[in-house]
Amino acid sequence: MESNDQKHMNPVPPPIPETGRPRGDQARRVVLFILLGLAPVPISLATITVFASRKMDSQIMVLLLVVDVAFSLVASIGIVGVFTRKRWLHVVLSLALGLSLSALNAVVSVFTGCLLLAGKGGH
Repeated sequence: MESNDQKHMNPVPPPIPETGRPRGDQARRVVLFILLGLAPVPISLATITVFASRKMDSQIMVLLLVVDVAFSLVASIGIVGVFTRKRWLHVVLSLALGLSLSALNAVVSVFTGCLLLAGKGGH
C-alpha cells in the first residue's frame, strides 16, 4: 500500500518562473541605451578640444550639461523599461539611474578634458 504522501505527489515539477533577465533582443536594447547614455562624453571631449585654443563660452558648457542630462535620462528610461513594468518603480529607477549616468558622464568629461588641456599646455 502506498502512503498518503506518495499518492499525492506530482511527478512533473512545477514550471520555473520567468526571470527578469533580458533575452537577446532585450539585451541589444540595453546595450543600445547604454551607448546612448554615454554618447555625450565624446561630444564633450570634441567640443573641449575644438575650443581648447580659445576661451570657451559659458553657454556652450551649459548646453553640454543639458545634452548630457537629456541623453542620460532617455537612456535610463530605456534601460529600466526592459526590467520593470510597474510605473512608479520605472520612474524612481529611471531618475536614479539617469542622474547617476549624468554625473558619471560629467566626471569623465571634465577629467579627460583637463588631461587634454594640460597636454596642450592650456591656459
